[in-house]
Amino acid sequence: MKHEGNFQTLVEVVPPKHGNPEELLNKLGSLQHLPISAFNVASNPVAKPHLSALVLAGLIQERTGIPSLPHVTTRDHNRLSLISLLWGAQARGIEEVLITTGDYPPPEKSSDFTPAADITIYQLLSLADQEGLRAGVVLNLPQDPEAFQHQLDRLEKKVRLGAQFVITQPLYESSRAESLLRAVARIAVPVYPGVLPLHSLEHARFMDQQVSGIDIPADLIEVMERSSDPAETGIENAQDMIRFLREHFPGMCIMPPFQRYQLLEKLL
Repeated sequence: MKHEGNFQTLVEVVPPKHGNPEELLNKLGSLQHLPISAFNVASNPVAKPHLSALVLAGLIQERTGIPSLPHVTTRDHNRLSLISLLWGAQARGIEEVLITTGDYPPPEKSSDFTPAADITIYQLLSLADQEGLRAGVVLNLPQDPEAFQHQLDRLEKKVRLGAQFVITQPLYESSRAESLLRAVARIAVPVYPGVLPLHSLEHARFMDQQVSGIDIPADLIEVMERSSDPAETGIENAQDMIRFLREHFPGMCIMPPFQRYQLLEKLL
């Protein structure tokens, strides 16, 4: 991760669902002038096959000169494969990875693939630490206080095992960000909240109703319902959140909706 100044800006990248990354690499290459600290490359998001996160992270670094950190999931690999993958990251000059369990499909789709996991996320963190890689982790943000405390307890264990930074699910109101700030005050590593601009009213409702841990404020949905340009309303909300995060957090992770990386010109 580039450490120019005190505030870090990560940008999440979703690999294509095919083997030709050239169009995506061109888009990301056009962002080199923006203050991006690192690209954060997802691995088979929503449990569907995409181009290898490790391969794409290496290509992005070569094309843009900006550090890239691939997601490394327990879902897709056994211990043998994970050790090989971590060594592959080192060979490609990748110094950081994001350790996650990975998205699992809904029950009705569970027969479409068989997870390869044979170690826990805590064991994977220890492996990454042993190999000298800087490992980050994710923090889910459930509304239920007991469930959220459980996530914080898990996070503290991850930090003890070597996690060196944290990326959270996206936030949409400063009061929720303030609550997060208080909750992670005792965490000894930087926490980077997610920022995912809402693209439409339908997008907002889907995120609110279907994505666990993401809560879209009712008043924001009402504003989008009245707006003649809901996408612009989503951008304005994201800009408000970014201003707040710049004042109170050490960094953020922007998650462009539907791979609309051109939005970064407005946000940064």
